[in-house]
Amino acid sequence: MTSIDKCPTELLHLIFSYACTDGDHTARSLSAVSRYIRDCSQPYYNVQSVALHGTRQTLAFADTLEKNPAHLGQIKNLFVSSDSADGLDVNNGKKPEGRSVLAHLRLQFSPRMMSMPKQSRVNGSDSDLDFARALFGILMKIYSSLKTMTITFDCSLRSPVEMADMATLELPNLTELSLAYHAPTDAAFDEFIFKAPLSFPALKRLDLTGLTHVSYQFTPQLCGRLGKIAPNLTHLHIPTTMALANFRKGMPPQRQQGATPPAADINHLSPTIQRVLIALREGGVENCWIPDWGACDCWHCELSEVSFDDRIIVVPGRGTLTWEKLKNRLEVEWENRAIGGKGCWNERSVASWPYDVL
Repeated sequence: MTSIDKCPTELLHLIFSYACTDGDHTARSLSAVSRYIRDCSQPYYNVQSVALHGTRQTLAFADTLEKNPAHLGQIKNLFVSSDSADGLDVNNGKKPEGRSVLAHLRLQFSPRMMSMPKQSRVNGSDSDLDFARALFGILMKIYSSLKTMTITFDCSLRSPVEMADMATLELPNLTELSLAYHAPTDAAFDEFIFKAPLSFPALKRLDLTGLTHVSYQFTPQLCGRLGKIAPNLTHLHIPTTMALANFRKGMPPQRQQGATPPAADINHLSPTIQRVLIALREGGVENCWIPDWGACDCWHCELSEVSFDDRIIVVPGRGTLTWEKLKNRLEVEWENRAIGGKGCWNERSVASWPYDVL
């Protein structure tokens, strides 16, 4: 046993908390000294990808960020779901079927491994508002390093008032965001997206195919709002239902080389937009009357009109998925993007439009 192995664990943790601030280089070098030192230095490895399932894990991780060294604030890839992982114990070291090796990068942030915040233990709350506030707390700690994020939120909030006290959210280095959301009404989402002070200046890719609304009547206004929140957006992925809700009004005119830039419209996406992928919905087969009447307003033909813009392409959707399967699919895509894959942005699988219904 080396002399350093005789040091109390508490003293080593204190030393490592100051020494291991260069990502994971020093921590991994220390791990080669001995098994004892490796065990002491392992908590200080730089963690870049974290997946959280459910309000309890999200609250626990938010609490950990408040107490632990600043190295945990260097997270680049974050997956957060309001739903717990049914039957999946993230502490047992088993690799979930169909998941990539990135799953091993998850931290052990289950209630078994760390104490829950006192407030949660007292009232036993697992509410959506607790989840939203915990998520905001996490983002306030890692906002400067976060680059890719996926959120799945099965929301029961009915009143927009419940979202009114959320703080300003600015993520200066976020480049990719995927969102799956559904709720009994659209009120809370609309209140948040249209009125909350949001700023994602570096956002390039936005996936909204998991967004489920009762009504898509505000699609043009949403495009305009996205133009302000994400002024450098280049890629957008949307569901068929959103594409059919006057989405064309949200597309800015195409820039012509050497021509004067077109005037901006309040309901336009950013003029930086290069590609819009429309996820073709499954089923919904309707008769197309063009061969007989020369005109038709079926969703096939309407979508053909939308995709007339060469920046817009129709790709196969994910099919009819339950919320649980959609969440799992999004997590797999998030993992794939975090290791450099294409995720949901694969344009090679363009649908044979307009006659293929997947």
